Amino acid sequence: MLAHMGKGFSIYEEDEVNYMSKSQKWISRFIFQNLLPIASSSSLLDEGSVSLTLKNGFSAVLIVNIFGDIIEKNTGEVIAVSDLPRDLDLILSDFTLEPKEWRNSYV
Repeated sequence: MLAHMGKGFSIYEEDEVNYMSKSQKWISRFIFQNLLPIASSSSLLDEGSVSLTLKNGFSAVLIVNIFGDIIEKNTGEVIAVSDLPRDLDLILSDFTLEPKEWRNSYV
């Protein structure tokens, strides 16, 4: 079931969306924008990660870094790079910045 969450969206139940961390919302947005047609399942894990399984059997635990890049937790491999600026001072001074798109996704 698709549930809306403010400006974004989710592939989770509506009650789950209310308790998602910012990291989980970003990962969910990435999955929805880039992987929904090939995703088999996903689930919220700890506060900052999401488990994803694709229809081809690929499975990963996804996390984000401070720049909103999507990272495979177990290997540290960057799956996709966000559109946030690579300016740490800006990121740390403006907590309202959120990634809207990701590039170089090769999952």
